[in-house]
Amino acid sequence: MFEVILWLSPFAFLSSVVHSCSPQPQKLYGFIPPEGYPMRGKVIKDITLEGGRVTFRGSDWIARALQGELIPKDSVVQIVRQEGTTLIVKLLSLPAQNDR
Repeated sequence: MFEVILWLSPFAFLSSVVHSCSPQPQKLYGFIPPEGYPMRGKVIKDITLEGGRVTFRGSDWIARALQGELIPKDSVVQIVRQEGTTLIVKLLSLPAQNDR
């Protein structure tokens, strides 16, 4: 029994190192949020045909609209998928008039 513990010990350490170096699932190319788990962000720079910016989970991301529509600053968007470092989003709600 003692020999087995010594034999497995180096592999357990290696496994923990590999897990700590692995990328987070949300940062993988082409990530698509699971169904029933809406992921929302807030537009911090108008999303135009050239792109825009959103905040999501405390980070600033490049964003493009799913349908190519214009989305104004302070709107709430749903993250549809991720393509590299760009989030593809769709509009959920426009900002209130007194917020502008």
